[in-house]
Amino acid sequence: FSLGQVIDCLTDPKRRGNIPPYRNSALTKILKDSFGGNSKTTMIATVGPTDTYKSQSVQTLNYATRARKITNRPVIEEDPQAMELRRKQQELDEVKGQLDE
Repeated sequence: FSLGQVIDCLTDPKRRGNIPPYRNSALTKILKDSFGGNSKTTMIATVGPTDTYKSQSVQTLNYATRARKITNRPVIEEDPQAMELRRKQQELDEVKGQLDE
């Protein structure tokens, strides 16, 4: 139930500004980075071909369709000192290139 709420919150354009309820269950806490975070996620939805499991198969496919609409926006997390060092190294390389010309 909580996982469905998180997926609804992440996929519904009307609820885009709301914070997803990750804290409602242990599973959603664990999957927080997978849904809309800094991870690539693969979901496998298994369905049964028999009439006995028809309603469960339809629910699974609806759930998978909603989950498929989630888009992740990964952000590179970099140490501020390493970022400054990288910038200075680029500047140094540019200056060296200018001096060689």
